[in-house]
Amino acid sequence: KTLSRHPPSHKHAALRFLQLLALPNNCIHGTIPPEIGKMNNLLSLELQGNGLSGEMPDEIYDLENLQLLNLASQWGGERTCLKSDNRTVVDIKYRNGGLGNAERGIVELEVGSGLTGALGPRVGVWRSMKGLYLNRNSFVGSIDEAIGNLRY
Repeated sequence: KTLSRHPPSHKHAALRFLQLLALPNNCIHGTIPPEIGKMNNLLSLELQGNGLSGEMPDEIYDLENLQLLNLASQWGGERTCLKSDNRTVVDIKYRNGGLGNAERGIVELEVGSGLTGALGPRVGVWRSMKGLYLNRNSFVGSIDEAIGNLRY
């Protein structure tokens, strides 16, 4: 399963009314698409325990009503996932880049080291944020002082 960067279709436009998106521990890999910012009614985004990588898109800060953001544990865990053909097993060791074993029928999957980059100064726009979970990723730098603008 992959989150992609394809432009939103009419199907995705209906998601602008979505308030909760919870897909934890689903072996989803790839990047968070910038189209996430178009889901302006989203209150809770829970994608923890997957294999997401790359930087958080700036558009995520457009979700000003967000109350819970859980992107924790994008690396450091091990998952065994069954691909959509229901036959191919993928052993994902996030931090180690998918150290699979072809002799056991396990396919390697390069995932990376979780989400990267820095938390930008727009982190303060999440005035309604009640839970922000970003642990077990590879963010760098200091946390912007705008985080002090969060109310809860």
